[in-house]
Amino acid sequence: MLHNHPASTPPSATDICTLAEHEWARASVIVCHDGTIYSPRVLRDDVVQAYNEVIEAIEAACPNVADRAEVEKAAQNELYRENEATKWFKIIRR
Repeated sequence: MLHNHPASTPPSATDICTLAEHEWARASVIVCHDGTIYSPRVLRDDVVQAYNEVIEAIEAACPNVADRAEVEKAAQNELYRENEATKWFKIIRR
């Protein structure tokens, strides 16, 4: 899977979950406009379940947040933080 990130951002939770959910997605290369290249690898398929659980926890804690993008960004940040210990995925930056 090859795609670009015009804002030169690291792989999103969606990028990581897509790798975990689909057999056809064996590898991913994300090319950024600043020249950075990211290559995420999923190490544990339960990353999708973990991400969904984080979203549910955020929605339960903040039921008045109407902006889904805000919830997903907060969940992505938490997923990255928890990944330091759980090792669901690895991201190589070049």
